[in-house]
Amino acid sequence: MKKIFINLLVYTFLASLASFLIGAFLFKVPVLNMSDIMHYRFNNGFLFMFEVMPSAVVTGFLVGCAVSFGDVEASAYARFSSSLVTCFRDVIIIVVFATFGLSFCHDVFIPALQQKKIEYEQKPETIRNYKLLAENYMERKEEKTEYAKLAFFYFKKIIELDPSNKEAAVRAKEAELAAASGLEKTNSEKKDSAVTSDLSLIGEAEPIDYTEIDKMKASSVHELVLEAEKLFDAKDYLGAHYYAQAAIKIADEKDINLADAKSIANEAWNILSETIAEEPTEENMFFRKKVEGYKKLNSNDILGAYYIFQSLNTKKIEYGRDPDVKRYLNDARDRLSKEYFFTDETIDKDAFESAKNVYFALKHKDNSYDIFYIKGITDINNTGKLVRYLREVHIYSFDQYGDFVKAASVPYAKMLACDIKQVMGEKEIEEKGIDAKWKTVPRLLLCSVDRDVEGLRLSPSYVDKNYETVEGPNQMLLAMPYNDFTVLSQCADGNHKMNFWTMSKMKLSASSYGYSDEIIIQTVLSSVFYPFMIFIILILCASIGWNYRLIRGTMFKFVWVFIIPLFNVIMYGAIGFMEFLVKLLNFIFMGIAGTTFALYLGIVFYLFWVFIVGFLFLSRKGD
Repeated sequence: MKKIFINLLVYTFLASLASFLIGAFLFKVPVLNMSDIMHYRFNNGFLFMFEVMPSAVVTGFLVGCAVSFGDVEASAYARFSSSLVTCFRDVIIIVVFATFGLSFCHDVFIPALQQKKIEYEQKPETIRNYKLLAENYMERKEEKTEYAKLAFFYFKKIIELDPSNKEAAVRAKEAELAAASGLEKTNSEKKDSAVTSDLSLIGEAEPIDYTEIDKMKASSVHELVLEAEKLFDAKDYLGAHYYAQAAIKIADEKDINLADAKSIANEAWNILSETIAEEPTEENMFFRKKVEGYKKLNSNDILGAYYIFQSLNTKKIEYGRDPDVKRYLNDARDRLSKEYFFTDETIDKDAFESAKNVYFALKHKDNSYDIFYIKGITDINNTGKLVRYLREVHIYSFDQYGDFVKAASVPYAKMLACDIKQVMGEKEIEEKGIDAKWKTVPRLLLCSVDRDVEGLRLSPSYVDKNYETVEGPNQMLLAMPYNDFTVLSQCADGNHKMNFWTMSKMKLSASSYGYSDEIIIQTVLSSVFYPFMIFIILILCASIGWNYRLIRGTMFKFVWVFIIPLFNVIMYGAIGFMEFLVKLLNFIFMGIAGTTFALYLGIVFYLFWVFIVGFLFLSRKGD
């Protein structure tokens, strides 16, 4: 066993080194960033090395067997001798470890290196897109301070991708100074304006402080009443009414705190009404506006409330610092974010899409279904892909008989990961066909609004089967696990680019989304049966090594200098052909046993051949 292992290790190392050098320095390098060229070469070298490694391991194993078996004493005509059994034991140990290593490389290292290769090749185009956007905004920096901020943002992105880019570093500094200068100028011209001095980016979601929101959600009726009393004593009557109303909403009719909550709410509102009726001074007009926004918030006019408090927030610094404005603007933003998104959030998102032309079907509990077609998807990476922007979304609805019902389309949509227990009760979960085990499902926001101007919105367009315009929802919950959408978006690039783990997830629900079970399961089976294929090939090589073992004391034959590399090349092609054959067999298994039992039939088939090749080796004679 020692000689087999040493020969296997030495030859695999030499062959891997040679294939690494070939992959790194002989393959053509596309147009890349200068700083990435060497990284790309190394990545290419390792990728080619792992692709060649199965044939190198097989060849090294064959050489090791031929050398090692020369020392074995066996009867000339005896089959199944104890010597062969001992050899077989040693062979099995090495083959198991070699199979595990090669399978790991096949399913983990190779897909990862292929993905890294794609990233290197796409990076120059991404940088060019960032640069075009940055320069475009720099040209327009005099129009709006936000354009300088955007330019700074994209130059920073270039630096993140290419730290050695000195031009981007210089231009980023210029953009930063331009943004700061613009803010200073704005502040000097509009001293009353509530402009911030940070370099925050337009197109980002409004900041929401969840401290008070979460506190209210976690508070009992008694705690809310106590807070209302505290605010009432502090003469913050809007806040007192706000907390009292929150207590009333969650209180049971038998709750002893309900009467106190109603009393505080009534008293606070009476005082507010008296204040509104006072002389219309600037302070009183500000107060009236707050109350108007508060009324809209209570009546669930989220957009109306948001625009009132947003206008107050930006009108004067002191208005923006007002506790009521801060509280209710924050509340309005929170509620708005669950139903709408801002139109400027989609700015330039299509330049950095992670998936294109994604399509899937989604069945409902009554056997009706929707077909989704999404032209592009942009993941917001710093959210852990919990936020996505979808470009050109088309939804086609069909009834349980397959007849077309209606269609919806919208230029942009926003997808959020939604905790089902926070937005739905058990009854609603069951009605929508949602499994409670999913935890999060996609919430699709189809309507976008302007950040500052009320009335500017982009709503989805709905048409019925007669192509007449009809009303439809501005948002929807998709009855599917949120992570499944990630898998579906990866399917858009083709099964061959998906790793084993992604395919394993996809096979569990392929048919639910309109995909062919056969195609998905075929890919999964290929990964499952790859170790069997390698195992069988190595045992066959052990039999060949026994037949062509060296004479005792001989360690090498000169002719091997020519034969071994040739055999390595032949095995490289043979293993590729065997992988193709495995895929064909997978379809045969599915044709015979169906997608459910194809795996078990395949395991029986390959175990049979494992037995055959093992029997073949043990039946060798000593001659």
